[in-house]
Amino acid sequence: MQRDPWYRRVRRWGQTNIREIDPQHYDIAWWQRYWRETGIEGVVLNAGGIVAYYPTAVPGHRRSPFLGDRDLFGDLGNIFGEGLFGDLFETFFGTRRRGPSR
Repeated sequence: MQRDPWYRRVRRWGQTNIREIDPQHYDIAWWQRYWRETGIEGVVLNAGGIVAYYPTAVPGHRRSPFLGDRDLFGDLGNIFGEGLFGDLFETFFGTRRRGPSR
């Protein structure tokens, strides 16, 4: 019997909306603790619409001026590979993400 994909098993979702100014002070460790303490099983992250929160090479896709050398979206993705949600979580692409995002 095949298990349902992770996104069908999640019952408690969290969401964080990254603002353009957030990369300079976004505390990933705080959010990781908060999601664990509240029993969150899946998190919705905004990855980049008008503003990118990662090093983008897409022409015309503007990076947050507060990003610096940071890859905020990649850094957030890495905490899921570290087992934030145990065995329940798989990335959208079907594999666990490990290692640096850059």
